[in-house]
Amino acid sequence: VLPAPLEPSIHPGWQVFAYLMINDHWKRAHGAKSANVLELFRARVSETNGQEPTMESAALTAATVSLQAGWWVFSDTISRSLGHFSADVDALPEAVANRSRRLIDESIATIPVASPAEVNITSGTDDDTEPTEVSDRLIWAAYHLLADSSPSTVTSKAIAERAGVNHGQIHHYFGSKDSLIAAVVTYDSERFVASKRSVHPSSIVPIQTLRRPSLWRTFTYLAMTGEGSADRLQPTPNLLAMVETTAEQLGRPTDDPEVHAQVGVVYAMQHGWTAFQDLLEATLEPFITDVQGFRIRLAELSTRLVDQPG
Repeated sequence: VLPAPLEPSIHPGWQVFAYLMINDHWKRAHGAKSANVLELFRARVSETNGQEPTMESAALTAATVSLQAGWWVFSDTISRSLGHFSADVDALPEAVANRSRRLIDESIATIPVASPAEVNITSGTDDDTEPTEVSDRLIWAAYHLLADSSPSTVTSKAIAERAGVNHGQIHHYFGSKDSLIAAVVTYDSERFVASKRSVHPSSIVPIQTLRRPSLWRTFTYLAMTGEGSADRLQPTPNLLAMVETTAEQLGRPTDDPEVHAQVGVVYAMQHGWTAFQDLLEATLEPFITDVQGFRIRLAELSTRLVDQPG
């Protein structure tokens, strides 16, 4: 059974799951379910005095797995990025584990999500007009291709063809495909954070559950394989923005350990959900009576992980 609080040490089995997800192998084994997730779900039901399984139990199970698996896959990315604000990153895993207890603490009230828009943030804006500058066209083309495929399968030639330019332009403007991908990650991160702030001016939560961020495959792939992990990709713009926003919201400095723990659990849960959503929903399908309601409840549960202003 996956532990609660979060287990800081890495479990490689879930990294394998994530790899299969981003390369679509799991979809080929349609209907596959996770015995680990079912075991955790049964444990959650048992903890409620053996009551009948409910969608609430399913949502809490999905939230727990998302947080734990997200930490297992993205812990290195989180630690390296938060190291930008503090040198004491060795204390982060324990701090994240301690904060993760809040997810199953029913004495902490969840914050209602007023509308699907709050958990349906898109990466970017509604304006998706093809740009005219060559460098911008290459970023735009790579952005759209990476939304559907992992970086290993997207070629420089395909990007150039989508942009309508010679593939030599990638080297001219960016030096390499990896550098172009780095620019795309920055571009998407800035758009995502901006769209989040337009709905939640003072917060990054609740996590997004109704639609995957466009580049979820790319973020997961880079975190797992280490490709493109040069300094230009670290720290990630999303994590920098989350730390700065959270610190401002709570009136604390950006090197505050609790700010880092809060950002760590939210980032892990968000990306754990985007990576494992298909597996979780397939496994828990018999107990999900309302898919949209299930996803919204998952977003609401994420609000337990954060401190409120004031």
